[in-house]
Amino acid sequence: MLRNYSPYAVLLFLLCQLPGFSQKIDRTLDCDILIAGGGLAGSGAAYEALLAGRTVCMTEITDWIGGQISAQGTSALDERPTQRQQLFFDRGYKELRDRIEKRYGRLNPGGCWVSAACFMPKDGHEIILSMLKDAEQKGKGKLHLLLSSVVKDLEVKDKQIRSAVVITHKPAPGAPPFA
Repeated sequence: MLRNYSPYAVLLFLLCQLPGFSQKIDRTLDCDILIAGGGLAGSGAAYEALLAGRTVCMTEITDWIGGQISAQGTSALDERPTQRQQLFFDRGYKELRDRIEKRYGRLNPGGCWVSAACFMPKDGHEIILSMLKDAEQKGKGKLHLLLSSVVKDLEVKDKQIRSAVVITHKPAPGAPPFA
């Protein structure tokens, strides 16, 4: 049966089938929570888990975390006017907004018309990364951040993930960033 896989998934599958492709396990990590994808939602989940003292393994296919606000280059926070008026945000999102404002001295340094909070994509990545490091220290959690990585396989038993195989892309020396 042919399924509708993304071209990247098919390419990844084909690459893994090439002769000489190494399938050895380089290292094993133990974690309480596995997050597949370091976008804004994945980073938010990691932030809360770290504050709760959990050990988190988070994969991200690119070499920047934050997804839409960093690696995808759309660094404008999508907020409703009523949210902004009431500051109706969860603590991680509020922290992100506060750190953006602190970095630039205001939320929208370039006068962007798309959102009340716009910033440079690289800054989005750096701010979220610093938030995760601070949450790790404050909550006594542990973050295993696996950049340029994807989950290849899962072992599931009794509807619970028991283990995961993660593969990491190693760019050629001097190659530009993937993000």
